[in-house]
Amino acid sequence: MDGAAIEAEDRTMARRNFSRTRSLSSQAVKDLSFIANRLPWQACVAFGLVLYVLLSWIAPPLLAQRLAELPHDNTFRPLAEALIGRRLHWLPRLGIAMGLICAFFAVRNFFASRRLTRQGEDQVGFFARLGARWPD
Repeated sequence: MDGAAIEAEDRTMARRNFSRTRSLSSQAVKDLSFIANRLPWQACVAFGLVLYVLLSWIAPPLLAQRLAELPHDNTFRPLAEALIGRRLHWLPRLGIAMGLICAFFAVRNFFASRRLTRQGEDQVGFFARLGARWPD
């Protein structure tokens, strides 16, 4: 490989490592906006409904049930309560944000044939996170 190709590869790797320092939910929202931007509008509607139902209605009661099934004398119970309790709080918000992203891209992809740029995807993710925090 020549020097220019190696430098370009190094810059790409640095950018990837920087993007991995985000929180798990923020990275999931960013990845979903990337995927939904490339799906047809029918797939966006279906994908958004599945994610919203799964993350807002199915996952929180399932995690709470798993936490209740742990015996009280288990040494890992405090750790599990801390981890699962935090996820129980942000899972419905994540479901709302992902549903909003898919709803936006379903409407947009119905009327427009061009894809958004990376900056546009980031802005959609920002407004979806903002909209998910609004009901609280």
